[in-house]
Amino acid sequence: MSKKFKISVVVVTRNRKKEVLECLASIKNQSRRPFEVITVDNDSSDRTINAIRKKFPRVKIIRSLKNLGGAGGRNLGIRHSKGDFILFIDDDAVADRSMISELLKVFEKDK
Repeated sequence: MSKKFKISVVVVTRNRKKEVLECLASIKNQSRRPFEVITVDNDSSDRTINAIRKKFPRVKIIRSLKNLGGAGGRNLGIRHSKGDFILFIDDDAVADRSMISELLKVFEKDK
C-alpha cells in the first residue's frame, strides 16, 4: 500500500480577489484532496480576505499587515503549513483537476 502524503497548498495574493477565488476553486476541485490550503494575503485593500472567507471557509488565511512580496508570502505560508509537501501556486493560476495527483505520483512510487 502506498503512503498517502499530506499536502499543503500555499497561495500568496494581494488585491487580486477575482483571480484568487478562481485559483482556490481549482484547488478545491482537485481529484486528490490537499491536506490544507493556506492563503497568505499581502495587505490587500480590495476585501480579498472577506471574499475568501465567504466562499472557502476551510481555507486557512494568514494576513500580513504589509506586502511581503511573493517570496516573503511563501515563507510565511511555510511557517503555517503542516503538510509533508508544500505546493506553491500563483494566485492567477488555475490548476488542472489532476495536478496534485500527477505531481505526487513520483513520490508515491519512489521512496
